[in-house]
Amino acid sequence: MDSTGRLAKLAAPVFAIALTVLLRLGLYVWLHRAGYFFGIPWDSFSRTQLAYAWAQQPYFSAGTGYWLPLQFWLVGSVYVLIKPWVHGSEILVPVFVNNVFLIGSLAVTYAIGWRLGGATVGIIGCMLAGLYSGDVFVSYSALSEPMQIFFILVTSYYIHDFFESGPAAQGRLALKAAVSAFLGAATHHVGWFLCL
Repeated sequence: MDSTGRLAKLAAPVFAIALTVLLRLGLYVWLHRAGYFFGIPWDSFSRTQLAYAWAQQPYFSAGTGYWLPLQFWLVGSVYVLIKPWVHGSEILVPVFVNNVFLIGSLAVTYAIGWRLGGATVGIIGCMLAGLYSGDVFVSYSALSEPMQIFFILVTSYYIHDFFESGPAAQGRLALKAAVSAFLGAATHHVGWFLCL
C-alpha cells in the first residue's frame, strides 16, 4: 500500500476521534458554563490529592499492606512532568489523563465498529461512546473509570482476536490480553474480574 492509501485509511478514524473529542470538549465547556464543577463527586479531590502527594515523594507501597492504584501513579507522573510550570494539585490534571484514555477507548471503539460494518459504523460507535452521559460525567470528574473502560475494551479486543486467529498469533495475543487485563486490575478492583 502506498503512502496515499495509508493516509486515506487513517483519515476516517482520525476524523471520528477528532470530531468526538471536539464535541466532548464542547460538552465540558457547556457543563462549566451551566455551573457544573468537575470536582463535585466526593472522591475527586481525594484522588487528586493522593496523586499529587505521590508526585512529591513517589513510593511503591504505602506501608499499610496496599499500594496505590495505577491511576495515582499515572496522574502523579504527570504532576512530576509539569512541576516546573504548575504548583499545587490542579484537578484538571487527572481530568486531562482521563481524556487521554478516552481517546484510546475511542480508537478501540472505532476499530471494533470498522470490523463490524466499516467506517460509518466506526464513526457512529465513536459518537455514541463519546457522548454517553455517564462517561462524560466520569471523564470530567477525576475518577478512574475512563482508564478502566480503556483496559476492558483493549483486553476484549485482544481476546476476540485470540479466538479469531491461528495458533501462530495466539501466543502473542494472549500475552497482550494478559498485560492489558493486569493493567486493568492495577487500576480498579473491577479489573480483578477482567483478569479472571
